[in-house]
Amino acid sequence: MNMGRVVLSAVSRIAAVTVAAVVLSFTLVLFAPGEALSVAAEGRSVSAGVRDTLRARAGLDRSAMDRVRAHMGQLAHGDLGVSTVDARPVRDILRESAPRTALLTGSALVLAILLGVTVGTARAWRPNSQLWHVANGALTALYALPELVLGVALLALFSRALGWLPPGGMTDPLIELTGGRWARLLDLARHLALPAMTLALAWCAAIVRQQREATREATRSAHVRTARAKGMTESHVLRHDVLRLTAPALWIVVGGMLPVLMAGAVLVETLYGWPGLGQIMVQAVTARDAPVVAGATLLVSFATVTASVLVETAVRLTDPRVGAGHA
Repeated sequence: MNMGRVVLSAVSRIAAVTVAAVVLSFTLVLFAPGEALSVAAEGRSVSAGVRDTLRARAGLDRSAMDRVRAHMGQLAHGDLGVSTVDARPVRDILRESAPRTALLTGSALVLAILLGVTVGTARAWRPNSQLWHVANGALTALYALPELVLGVALLALFSRALGWLPPGGMTDPLIELTGGRWARLLDLARHLALPAMTLALAWCAAIVRQQREATREATRSAHVRTARAKGMTESHVLRHDVLRLTAPALWIVVGGMLPVLMAGAVLVETLYGWPGLGQIMVQAVTARDAPVVAGATLLVSFATVTASVLVETAVRLTDPRVGAGHA
């Protein structure tokens, strides 16, 4: 297939899914019961004149469809709009929260891959090992637990019972103000550990299962039989042949995990008070803040679909059979 057509198809898919997600999220929030200013002014005495001025400034005096069209026009010019609750530019809100969610989901994904590939490969490579059998069973049991239950259990164990890790937040204010660079990094890692572990363990078993089956299939392949016939050591065969053959299957399961991982981040960030996109989206939906919901949806949709396209590309690049077919 022509490379230009592949790129065009990928870009078209990313654009279509992103635009559809933004329009749908923005519209659903507009038609939800309640109004952004009502939530923002809750508990405060606001005169009718002031309320009308605020509504007009936020565009709430226009019809829902007029607001949808106006917002899409803004997006077409690269303007994400302004929050109807705190009047901050949506771009600034996302600039603060998006890196935090990227750090959390990226750390969880790396941890899930490392643990999943290790246990899955060892389970197939050493099927009689009791250690890897127990590890596989434990991860399968954790996979069966809802993320909320798993998160609460980890919180109770590592924070409440053992006192090893902080219960929530992203930093310790005192260390953030007075600590040195390494002290702040260590503090960030300690706060990141529980939410990243919750996300990783919730989906690690899926990687274990896929990796185990892919490893079993790889060990029966002609490629591995040939390597063994040439006198290659088992460790060499495992590192250079088996893991290479299982890479495409790994990328496929990771690609399928990405949307669910992003959805799980919303719950985990809320549970642990991690100030990322998930927490921002929950607050924005509760406050009927349509521009912030649409902006966060735009970012999440674009990142998820783009990552899926990159995963498909990685499968093509790492699958020896695809490479052989084009040779």
